[in-house]
This record gives sequence, structure tokens and C-alpha cells, in this order.
Amino acid sequence: MVNFHSGGFIHGSPDPSGYRLHVLGYLNLNLKVCSGNQGLKDAILSLQWIKENISVFGGDPDNITLMGSSAGSVIVHFMLLSPLAKGLYHKAILMGCYAFIPVAICLMENASVAYKIAQMLGYDGKPDDNKKLLNFYKSVELSRLFLTRPEYLFNTTTIQVYPQSPFLFTPEPGENSPLPVSPEKLIPSTNRVPIIIGFSEREACITLVTLRALNTPLKTCFYKAIQQNCWGWAAALNEDELKRIQKEVENFYLAGESIETASQSVLCDILTDIALSDVYDSVINVISADLPSSVYVYNFHYDGKLCVMKAQIERSLKEPLPGAFHGADYSYWCYNEEMAGKTMARIQPNDRKIVDTLTNLLTTFAKTSNPNYDGLEVEWKPTTPDSPSYLIINEKLQIKDELLNGERMEFWHRLKNKFVKSRTHL
Repeated sequence: MVNFHSGGFIHGSPDPSGYRLHVLGYLNLNLKVCSGNQGLKDAILSLQWIKENISVFGGDPDNITLMGSSAGSVIVHFMLLSPLAKGLYHKAILMGCYAFIPVAICLMENASVAYKIAQMLGYDGKPDDNKKLLNFYKSVELSRLFLTRPEYLFNTTTIQVYPQSPFLFTPEPGENSPLPVSPEKLIPSTNRVPIIIGFSEREACITLVTLRALNTPLKTCFYKAIQQNCWGWAAALNEDELKRIQKEVENFYLAGESIETASQSVLCDILTDIALSDVYDSVINVISADLPSSVYVYNFHYDGKLCVMKAQIERSLKEPLPGAFHGADYSYWCYNEEMAGKTMARIQPNDRKIVDTLTNLLTTFAKTSNPNYDGLEVEWKPTTPDSPSYLIINEKLQIKDELLNGERMEFWHRLKNKFVKSRTHL
């Protein structure tokens, strides 16, 4: 199992998975020596090495599973999309993220962003002199590069879910590129391999922290967040269309009341649903429609004490928020007795059951392409476009024969189809 580290392209520090991050990983100056996606190229090179050498270590080169959480899950999805990665793996596990969110794809012209950040670091050259700009970046200490966070990425004009890194994946033309065209154009050629894809109940808790931190009326930035989060269909919505969406969202979630009156719990549900609104069209139905590839979907609901982000996020929100947060599933999957004594709460019996269940599900899938194992209390069925289903992971496992989050996901699918259809007639 190849595990891509959580936090990948956001953190400024070196990544234990072995791929470059931040400015080192994704700076694109439209130069042959600096064309972007260095982090993706590192990941592909590592998979090539594993494919060629894993048998020496007792592994099976014909049974390689990719796995990632959060930003690592985005990397895994790009491996599913990238033509250069095909044939290097046979299964994939995506936990908590996928490629079609703003954190994954640069929404601004990369070289322009690079120039603005260089100015903050003391660069006095011309904005279109990319060779000089590259030499400048080479001269700056890594610690200064990693710590520079432009404020314009954290305002009501360009709301980003994760504003920590402006250097993200970008299309890069060329036959040896991991992303030769924009990612949405690669969806039809997604590699059809068995996958597990899952999300926590309160995936958008970090987005909620971001919106709460902005000193502006919630409604003003909330619907801007819709534009930023719904990749591919909402980014081009005009003001009238946003107002129509606003009314429909308030009618569905709040019985017509203003978004300003919503509880943090409801706000987190809405933001979570927005973030997941494209996951069926861009991943789940694409793969599950082509047998024998199969897709197992889960929703992690267990609200225990081992989620490393929960206490920190609740401090930022200044009040408790029930439910499993972003990264909770990974916290249980990677639970380690030695590390737990230093960074996590003491494990309880119910926690141990979740750790064991999740570990058995994922390792059984990695071995056999099917997560069901002897002693599992339910039968986890693969989802299909005609018969959607997913597994709720909690103290008691439960199968839901519907789209992820049920009526809430159906609402966003209807909304998306309505506005995509309406825009085709403009």
C-alpha cells in the first residue's frame, strides 16, 4: 500500500511521502525547467520505482494500492486522472478529498501569483521576466518561502478553503506532463480500478473556520464560497444566479430563514454538501459505471477523541460542534500506540473497535479489491449509478441505499443540473 501523506501540498515542511510541496512542488513559470506539478512528477517517479522494485522486498508488483487522506487523497485522485500514472497501481483509497475543489486546482494564473509573492519577498524585476523571477526564487531561503502567505488569498474577493499555499496543480501541456490538459477534460479517461472513497460527517469544518474568521457579513462571503467550491459549474455564476441559489439553499436547509440565522452545525452541513457536490460526476459514477471496476463509498460518523484536529477547530469556532471532523477517519486508520501517548487522547474501548474495523476494511480491500471480511457485521456493497449505496462507519455500522448524504446530495445535483442547463441557453 502506497500512502500519500495528509497535508501534502499545503504544508511548507518536507513531506515524508517523498514529493515536493508548496513553491518547490508547484511553482509554474511557463519555463521548461519550471513548468509546475513537480510534486506530481515526484509521486509518479516513486510509483515507477515501486512497480519495478517491490518484488525484491516481498511485495507484489501486480497488486499495488494507492492511499491518501486530505491533500494526499487529492494526489491519489490525480494519479487516477494522469495518463503518466496508468498501469503503476491497481486499486486506490481516497479519504476526505478529491481533485475538484479549489484547494487542488489553481484558480489564478500561476506566474502572476508567483510574481506577487516574489514582490513580497523583495523582488524588483519585471512581472514578465520569468527567468529572472526563477533565479530570484532560487536565491530566497526556504524558510522565508514557506512562511510567506499572501493576504489577498484570504479575503471576500478570492475566498479559498485552504489559503495557506497559493502554489497548486496546474495544467501543463506536453506529452510527458502529468496533467496535459485541464483536469476536468481528463475525467472521461479516468483509470478504472477498484476504489474506496469516503468522507467524514463534518468535512467542511475547516471551511467554516475560514468563513468565521472573515470580518464581513456571513451571507456576503457564504455565497462567494459556493462559487469557489463548486468547481466546473458555479465559478461563472452571475449575481442573479447566485441570488437564486441563495433562496433555494435557504428554503431547503433553513425553511426560508436567512443564512445569518443558521447554526454552525447547519452551516457545516451546507458547506460539506457544496464541497461534495461534484464527487459523483467526477469520480464515483465515472468509475462505478464500468465493471469490473467497483467503488465503495463510506461516511465516517464516529465522534471520538482521537481526531487530532477536533479540539483545535472547536477552539477556533469558540463552541463545540458535534460530529466527525475532516481527517477523523485517517486519525483512526493510522492510530499508533506510541504516538498516542504524545499527541492523542487515551484510546477507549469504542475507539479500539473503530480502529480495528477501519483497519480491517482498508487492508482487506488492499489485498483483495473487496473490503468485506469475516466477522464484518454488514455487507458493504459497491455503489453503482443505478443503485447508489454507502457505508456509515460509527459504533454500529449501517448501509444506506442512496446517494452520500441522501436528500442533501440530491438537492445539490438538482441545483447543479438546473444551472448548468440554464447556462447552456444563454
